[in-house]
Amino acid sequence: MKQPWLEEEYCNAVAVVGMAGRFCKAPDLETFWHNLCAGFEAARRLTSEELEASGCNRAYASHPAFVPVCAQMEDVDKFDAPFFGLSTGEALDMDPQLRLMLETSWHALEQAGYAPDRLENGSVRVGVFAGAAPSSYWLCNVGPNAFNNTGTAFHKAAIVNGQDFLSSWISYKFGFTGPSLNIQTACSTGLVLVASACQHLLDFSCDVALAATASVINPRGWGYVAESGGILSPDGHCRPFDAAASGTLPGEGAGAVVLKRLEDALMAGDRIEAIIRGYGVSNDGSRRAGFGAPSAEGQAIALRLAQTMAGVESRDIGYVEAHGTGTYLGDPIEIAGLSKVFDQRESACPIGSLKGNLGHLGNAAGMASLLKVILMLRHGHIPPTINFRSLNPALQMDTTRFRIACENEPWTGTAPRLAGVSAFGFGGTNCHLVVEETPVWARDAAVYRASDLRPQCMDIVTEEEREPDTVLMFSAPNAEGLERCLALWGEYLLSNPGLSLGEVAWNLRHGRSLFPCRCALAGNDRISMARTLLERKGKASTDAAEGLYTGHTPHGGALVLVLEKGVSAGQAEEIASFLVRSAVAPLLVLVGDEENISLVRPVRDILPDSCQIVHGCEKEDIPSLPGLSQGAVPVLLRAVPAGDTRVELFAERETPGDLVTRFPVLGKHASLLPGGRGNELVLRMTGDEPLPLAALCAALFAAGLNPVLARNSARRLALPLYPFARISYWLSLRQDTDTGDMTSAGEKSEGSADPEEESSPEELVLNIWRAAFELPELGLDDDFYALGGSSMTAVEILTEVESVFGLRVSMNTFNSIRTARQLLEVLNRMAEEV
Repeated sequence: MKQPWLEEEYCNAVAVVGMAGRFCKAPDLETFWHNLCAGFEAARRLTSEELEASGCNRAYASHPAFVPVCAQMEDVDKFDAPFFGLSTGEALDMDPQLRLMLETSWHALEQAGYAPDRLENGSVRVGVFAGAAPSSYWLCNVGPNAFNNTGTAFHKAAIVNGQDFLSSWISYKFGFTGPSLNIQTACSTGLVLVASACQHLLDFSCDVALAATASVINPRGWGYVAESGGILSPDGHCRPFDAAASGTLPGEGAGAVVLKRLEDALMAGDRIEAIIRGYGVSNDGSRRAGFGAPSAEGQAIALRLAQTMAGVESRDIGYVEAHGTGTYLGDPIEIAGLSKVFDQRESACPIGSLKGNLGHLGNAAGMASLLKVILMLRHGHIPPTINFRSLNPALQMDTTRFRIACENEPWTGTAPRLAGVSAFGFGGTNCHLVVEETPVWARDAAVYRASDLRPQCMDIVTEEEREPDTVLMFSAPNAEGLERCLALWGEYLLSNPGLSLGEVAWNLRHGRSLFPCRCALAGNDRISMARTLLERKGKASTDAAEGLYTGHTPHGGALVLVLEKGVSAGQAEEIASFLVRSAVAPLLVLVGDEENISLVRPVRDILPDSCQIVHGCEKEDIPSLPGLSQGAVPVLLRAVPAGDTRVELFAERETPGDLVTRFPVLGKHASLLPGGRGNELVLRMTGDEPLPLAALCAALFAAGLNPVLARNSARRLALPLYPFARISYWLSLRQDTDTGDMTSAGEKSEGSADPEEESSPEELVLNIWRAAFELPELGLDDDFYALGGSSMTAVEILTEVESVFGLRVSMNTFNSIRTARQLLEVLNRMAEEV
């Protein structure tokens, strides 16, 4: 078989295998693409009532050059802090740009078909490359309060806002150990960090690279001042390359891409969104009018480097996504730089810019342009550059070589399509990428399946849709997240008749992270499975449905297989073989009667050596289980002969957590019920019916085990992404409406308690604990780590403890403390020893 990726032209190629983005009026990339094709413009004019409600002061709004226009995203205050193990205090202080990068990075990895927390292994290292502008949230919202706090409190706020820590936060939360670098080159950051990620992949410094960036503007909804000679538009519109162009305006957005070496992506069967063939990075040096002025020659160098690395000529490029700021100086110089590189050609190369749509996204501008180009390559379509009416004569553009793409048009030409993407930073750092559509031979290796979430009418189940029983496994950190997942997936299954349930099942199990709150659904009918998920909405977790299993297992489970009297050797072998194939082999096998000793040998031959087999055991207590992870509970799989109606529980109780563990009858074969030290699955064996393997797999997953599914050539699919909770975390800006002096509203308690107040030690400790997490309802037994506690939280608590009690608790001692009650016990012992 011919392998084009091994040829010289692809020796430096990097595959984009996952991507995600959020922009104004576009919470996902599907909506982003729709908006681009529809000619959407984010800029909107603010009313006087909106300006007053946003707190915009009169002095600012009365400036003669004030423009009451903004192009900001919605819900930038919303964040799923519990999902990332962050406390309320950390989330309130955290730069919204970092919050967006965390969520967008997670979605990009999910879209690539990889579970972020299980991506790294002994042979794979993930690098993180991130960048954003200095946090305006820190300057406007957090800072006024943080500068009045103690050293520890200030430091805590600073590390969730500093540019130095962006990539490290992602690496820390996702468990990545590869290079973790912050890139700061102003407006070219979004592309330079992608180029840097590509270089580290080609250097084999990492095997997967995640590049992420975001831009958020504070204060919210204020408009801006367009001073004469500046880059901001005085009329509130950005008009790239147009004769009426007078500047740009601030925009917002976030984006992330997942990158792999092309050969590695093909070998892994990844879905490839596009291929980065080459990249070039340069600086303008001193060849310009001033530090902030661009240079045509410096930009041309970046273009030449990228095309040379890609092994292409300028005539091969079918589209250029320009930096295109719509400024007096920037657009003419950019066209001059392109003219130095692009030769005469048979037809003019279309040029476009999305800054007319979104404004200038600052550090995230290059990433937005790259995402636009990848979507263009996918759809074979060129969206319009909006606000263009007539060509700016200052461009002096050779219309035989270039034209402005100002209308929706199909992308015609010889395949594979190639595009150039430019981003030029204030200060002179330029970057250009050459991006290629996924070639046919790459699509054949890993076929792309689009994820279309738009409803389609399809209520008839045809024979082609029916498949062997499979199991769809869903999980979330909490009950609310699981309910959101099930509702989303119910709609998705109902609206997509072309799905292969087997492929979906494999992607859900092996391409998504596994969490404590679980639900699994066994079946083979897409529509009935969809309706089962949708019918759960608003119902109690204990409502049963055929083939549906839910559970909450914070620390996982360990399987114990119980073979009752009357189970044949063949049946025992069938169960054991299934468990081994599913990678959930039991730690212990109990043979319930001396007469069943004949089962031991065939089962032992199948199960791993680490499995203990005990026969003649009639105890109610389970023997100690070697290899049982801390906190994991046993899951009993009890095989009983047909006609045995016993369902014995060690002790009746409900499992802890948001969801009550309840498992309905497994068809006519089994049921899983809450047990004393774990969960019990009763599997009634019959000689004439096959084992209900899909249902058994679903029940085991819900009970806390992680059965694997055979891939069977399943492709990595673009499936619905985790629906993050939309919880508001925002420190309001408070200011004098006349002078504009700013402070942070709702100053947070530092957690200190007045020693002169008649408070008990228990109240004092609890107040310190609550203040550290900024959760006034916390109790004595709430877990430090479950609340998202970190080393900085611990330092804050211990500092306050010493201030209030005069007792110094070492960090060594605190490492064994998980609750306020345990801290109180330690303090009581220390007080007795004094």
